[in-house]
Amino acid sequence: MNYRSEDAAARVLEVTGGIGVDRIVEVDFGGNMEACLRSIRLNGTIAVYASRGNLEPKLPVSAFMRKNATLRLMVLNTCPIDARRQAQRDIVRWLETGRAIHRIAARFPLERTADAHLEVERGGKLGTVVVDVGASASR
Repeated sequence: MNYRSEDAAARVLEVTGGIGVDRIVEVDFGGNMEACLRSIRLNGTIAVYASRGNLEPKLPVSAFMRKNATLRLMVLNTCPIDARRQAQRDIVRWLETGRAIHRIAARFPLERTADAHLEVERGGKLGTVVVDVGASASR
């Protein structure tokens, strides 16, 4: 789904038979709060680690309460190190299953990490920017 060209919340509801999703990991909560609220299922959780569209969104408390939604607000570098390491292990295990559905927008070798960051900051990409620690720019 391309959230830039279609109503992402409507598509989520279509795909889930109107139920919504259990979990959302949100990178622009202020900009996407309405879509999150429409997309999250009853008793779902929204993990928020950025809010570029609106740094201080007005929270519709009663609407989130009616969904019995959990908002998990976080900054990655202050999360406990054990939790971050467990998350890394979980992600690697998931990737090893071969069921990952991420589109790769660009891939950079480790020594071009700064270029990878610039690619993310530029915006407009569809997919994930990957830094490949096993690759070398000289290869």
